[in-house]
Amino acid sequence: MGFLKIILSKIAGAIPSPYQLDPDTWSWNVRDGKAFGLKVNEDGSTEVVAIGGGQGNEDAYCYIAYASDANGTGFTMVFNPDLDYIAIKSTNTAITAPAVGDFAGLWKNYKGPKGDKGDKGDTGDQGTAGDDGDSAYVYIAYASDDQGTNFTMVYDPLLDYIAIKSTTAPIANPNAATFAGLWKNYKGPKGDKGDKGDKGDKGDQGEAGEIDIYGNWNFNVDTGSGDVDTPVQSADKVYFKRGKGVNFNRSSHVTLGHVMEVEATGLLEQPTTGTAEGFKHKLIANEAQNFGDLCFVNAAGKAQRANATVKATANVVAMCLQSVNQNAEGLYLIMGKATLNSWTWAPGGLIYLSTDGTINNTLTQSAPSGTVDFVIQVIGKAITATTILFMPSLSQVEYK
Repeated sequence: MGFLKIILSKIAGAIPSPYQLDPDTWSWNVRDGKAFGLKVNEDGSTEVVAIGGGQGNEDAYCYIAYASDANGTGFTMVFNPDLDYIAIKSTNTAITAPAVGDFAGLWKNYKGPKGDKGDKGDTGDQGTAGDDGDSAYVYIAYASDDQGTNFTMVYDPLLDYIAIKSTTAPIANPNAATFAGLWKNYKGPKGDKGDKGDKGDKGDQGEAGEIDIYGNWNFNVDTGSGDVDTPVQSADKVYFKRGKGVNFNRSSHVTLGHVMEVEATGLLEQPTTGTAEGFKHKLIANEAQNFGDLCFVNAAGKAQRANATVKATANVVAMCLQSVNQNAEGLYLIMGKATLNSWTWAPGGLIYLSTDGTINNTLTQSAPSGTVDFVIQVIGKAITATTILFMPSLSQVEYK
């Protein structure tokens, strides 16, 4: 930026020696025997004052202001390189407190219009490589209280406490003490028991049903009293009408009031097919599936058999409850209890999604492991050897 010189023509006389140029606070010029000085005050404002004495002198004052536009926006008497407009006012009378109104009509854009965008510069040299970052390790554990009771590193929906520890050094064998002071109840306290609801209306009487007794049976009709429909016997079950006072005893027979006695020749057996209780939903099967197959819902909205080899085929949300063909509608358990006589689970142990993914092979009590990408998803817990509590966790651990 060029240096601005201001010359006042009414100041006469030579420059006295006390007013020689001071490079920090003064600039000066002489023209036709007339002299002035441009003083920069301590607050950064500028002022022109006479620096010579002589005959016929008149008082002279010059004020310089800066703003961002021709209306004086951002007005200041201190030079600011970010402000494009300047106004210069000369007067024979001092202005005690210059304001934006004193410079009306005097504003000029001393920088000129913005130039065109320049050409793109050459690519700079590559910077030096940064310092290596610190290693970071995060460990997550679960427990039943803030002391780390029932400590485990595997997610368990029945445990209410979680602890997260971050460190720059690996921990070879994390234990409950590793997480001391970090336990938090992420489920919150149990709420108060609600008030007892009003008694519902009495339901309509249901239709007479049938009782299925599985096993090998012989039966005799007691003709001593009452009427009884003739029982119907097939190869593996007996059907008979339900009557009053039906009693199922732990002995080898079943007595229906005083009208009929059915005597067993073998132990009572449960069905060989699976059973389930809880929230169920109908879905279209992506492929042929059997009872117990774990599934996720794919992009086509179908229940697809899951496996834990990669994240894309995990995310279990349902269990198949029947044999169903590809693209056929089937019944699925979303949350609840499932029983299958052929299961042999370790009671109390967690159930995981397996990496097998084939029909009848999606459940396991061994958490997946290996050196390639795989997912650990807890889907429930074994209540007995043949019954599991199905509660698939949407929080999963992906190993890289």
